[in-house]
Amino acid sequence: MQSILDNDLYKFTMQNAVLALYPNIQVTYRFKNRNLKQAFTKEAFDILQARVNGLSELVLHADEEAWMKTNLPFPESYFTYLKNYRFHPEEHIAMTLGSDGGVSIDITGLWTETILYEVPILALISETYFAYIDTDWSFTSQLDLANTKISRLVASKIVFSDFGTRRRRNFETQNQFDACLKEAIQKHGAGCGIQGTSNVYLAYKHGLKPIGTMAHEWIMAASALVAKNDIAHSNRAALETWRQVYPKDFGIALTDTYGTDVFFADFSPELTRDFDGVRQDSGNPKVFVDAFVAHCARVGVDVGSKVVVFSDNLNVDYCLELEEYCQKKGVVARYGIGTHFTNDYKKASSPSEKSAAMNIVMKLHEVDGIKVIKLSDDASKHTGDAEALAKVLDAIAAMKK
Repeated sequence: MQSILDNDLYKFTMQNAVLALYPNIQVTYRFKNRNLKQAFTKEAFDILQARVNGLSELVLHADEEAWMKTNLPFPESYFTYLKNYRFHPEEHIAMTLGSDGGVSIDITGLWTETILYEVPILALISETYFAYIDTDWSFTSQLDLANTKISRLVASKIVFSDFGTRRRRNFETQNQFDACLKEAIQKHGAGCGIQGTSNVYLAYKHGLKPIGTMAHEWIMAASALVAKNDIAHSNRAALETWRQVYPKDFGIALTDTYGTDVFFADFSPELTRDFDGVRQDSGNPKVFVDAFVAHCARVGVDVGSKVVVFSDNLNVDYCLELEEYCQKKGVVARYGIGTHFTNDYKKASSPSEKSAAMNIVMKLHEVDGIKVIKLSDDASKHTGDAEALAKVLDAIAAMKK
């Protein structure tokens, strides 16, 4: 990794919130590869493990700290904490390689100390896999492809950001893409629709705006720490505690941790007015738009005063289609585009055939001794302990009767 800031913004926003509210809570994260055919060799696994251990060398540099202080609304106490923060992978991480080439990773420790591991480790897994296992791809035409995507989005007046850190092919792919974003802003002007990047280091490096609010783990943890496993009110608990730390900043609410229906039932008129908007990360985005329009009407909030951020498996064509739909519905849309920006490759041996990205995630598994889960609006994305999942699904089914 290039820097301790080579991570997504929402990991830092959440770390600051955890430091303020839950400094002594123990957690466990668990890695999952959704495509078991993408296996590791012993050689590649050893290289990955060495790279993960190398995280211990990362520190926040003075120029990075100065930039953060200018661009991000964190308290001085957090900058002091981050300046002294160090990864301790040998203490926190248990990594094993199965006989089938499957990688197992658990991360355990204080939430404040372990929250920054997820995104760098996912990025390292992808980078190692494509450097040592699947090498049938090439950088050829990547810059042209990046500029074409950016130009189409800008020409169509789409407002968008790079959300591609965790599943990027490698660092250089995202670095080059964000450099293209910078060049496009210089060419078309600051109002061209390019919001920025979720990657804090690349925002610092290329003079872009860092973008992000919260991840599913904040709501997952709230279900255990605040709502005491009351799934019906976990979203509200998470958002209300978030506002304790950020009364005015980072105001996009994530909607699908326990399904959109559960979220909107718990998204009070006060919270709907207070938050800047919502993020759709799974399920059918057009169905979501209709649900959000109906929700705003129900609670008496002008839907046009809020923002919907789409971040689920987007590409340029789908963004254009969704934008047209949102405009018809009076919805202000923003787009966080990940894999399509930073891991869109063809096979070198067969240029008409796609070189598939990895489909990998790492989620909270346990918080303060309590198993936590994530559902989403896509059953294939459910994660967590099987027994805990079953209990939550039963509880949600009972709520809907």
